[in-house]
Amino acid sequence: MKAAFSAEITARHPLLYSDPPRADRPPHVRAGSALVRIDDELLVFQDDCLWLAVVALPALTVTSLALPTDGGIRVFDHAHKAQKPDLEGAFAIAHGASWRVVALGSGSTPTRRRWLVIDDWHGARTMRWIDASPFYDVLVSRTDFSGAELNLEGAVVRGDRLVLLQRGNGSPHAGLEPIDATAEMKVADVLAWIDDPTLPPPPLLNVRARHPGMLDGVQLSLTDAAALDAETLLALAAAEASPDTFADGQVVGAALGILSAENEAWAVLTENGARFVGKPEGIALDAAVPRTGWVVLDADDPNRPAELCRFVWHTP
Repeated sequence: MKAAFSAEITARHPLLYSDPPRADRPPHVRAGSALVRIDDELLVFQDDCLWLAVVALPALTVTSLALPTDGGIRVFDHAHKAQKPDLEGAFAIAHGASWRVVALGSGSTPTRRRWLVIDDWHGARTMRWIDASPFYDVLVSRTDFSGAELNLEGAVVRGDRLVLLQRGNGSPHAGLEPIDATAEMKVADVLAWIDDPTLPPPPLLNVRARHPGMLDGVQLSLTDAAALDAETLLALAAAEASPDTFADGQVVGAALGILSAENEAWAVLTENGARFVGKPEGIALDAAVPRTGWVVLDADDPNRPAELCRFVWHTP
């Protein structure tokens, strides 16, 4: 794969909680599936655990915040995998004097069509789930976005738009092929819908197929993105040999992409001069150091701590 730039992982940090242990919380972050930066904190959502990891910068100490449960389960082991909300994307936006943080289910099954809304981050936090089924119905109806199987993996605010990322790691179905795509919604419309879900869901705008490429015969598929500016995204893609959107598979590599409205360029992620083999599922930029940021990994192993990685990209 040729690219106009290069990208590498420069450091790894296992995410171990520093606050007192809890009987209903593992000692480490199990699966990093979405990453949001707010001021001097990184928020790590997990796709199999209703605990939010809060990483303080620059010390990288990790504390936990219990998320509201539905049915009392906070940790979704294999026996409960079908019940997990599968939070795979998240975004934050200024909300009054504080922040609103929204984590989105992947939509790949009916139980994964919920959003977690956290209001007044850094203030008197309130947390609530909303049924986002009408929103996902819109995504499924746009097969130029969802393809054969919907798998919403990322969300990022870019200017006045919310950009959604569809991961095309599914299987062909009903004459449709898996597709990687981005689409937009107006942020103001999304926020209005969150506050009143009886409103019609916002329409999808500017749907575009994306083509991250392949590694060792395995399709690279979108997992998250961060906004470089009002027009450009820095996107992640992972090459995972999964049979569908439900099952995990072997990961053979990952890539970083620069995406504009009409163009995209991809670079295979490296580490110590070799191809980086890991599944990065969340990305955040470091505004203080140009062309650097963090990605969070999902090892698909509940006994291994998820890792927060520093990365850098270079242009010729």
